[in-house]
Amino acid sequence: MPLGSGNHPQIAIQHGSVRAQDRTGTYRSDSARTGNSFADPFVVIAACGKIMAMRRIHAGSLVLVSSLLGCQSGTPSAETTQRVVEESQAQSVFGVKPNWLKFTDKPELFDRVRDQAYSYCLSGGRINMECADKQDEAVEASVLAIHIASAQAEMTNKDALGTKERWVAINPDIAPRVAKECWSLYEEHGASDARILAVCLGNLTDYSPLIQLPVAN
Repeated sequence: MPLGSGNHPQIAIQHGSVRAQDRTGTYRSDSARTGNSFADPFVVIAACGKIMAMRRIHAGSLVLVSSLLGCQSGTPSAETTQRVVEESQAQSVFGVKPNWLKFTDKPELFDRVRDQAYSYCLSGGRINMECADKQDEAVEASVLAIHIASAQAEMTNKDALGTKERWVAINPDIAPRVAKECWSLYEEHGASDARILAVCLGNLTDYSPLIQLPVAN
């Protein structure tokens, strides 16, 4: 089949020879055009939407060059990636809509985090399910960390909490500040690996280094 399009001559491989096709669709042999099949110093190669001018080469080499001009893309489209992600989520332990999404007032946000986490596990057009399972656990841990911090802040008997848990619970400005810093850390590292978010948020009410306790007298 001819390769290329537009107003440039097309290169066709037929019976081991190289022939040029003009804009009328008529093939002309090299010898008919020049009288010498090796007289033209350059040929135009059009393949996969790319145009290249190069010295005349053997027909077999031309096929190889054409295959290297970007005919195949190593990056799947966004639509393809989303389809693979959704299919993999349907096969996961948590399913398409995990139960732990009911513990957050931002289910759409964590839905996107989960999608990005699955995309992080995409390789060769497939999701590594072992990787995806760990990402699911990380997203779940992130959701529950925020939920627990909110629940502890509403407790009537906060003295039953540990020292740092109680300090976070009686100071309602701490949890949002820590969460903001955790989201920033997650985004700075590509906003794809949910484990980064989980490690940060998972320590929120207990021993996060982002929470400074008052110094006792």
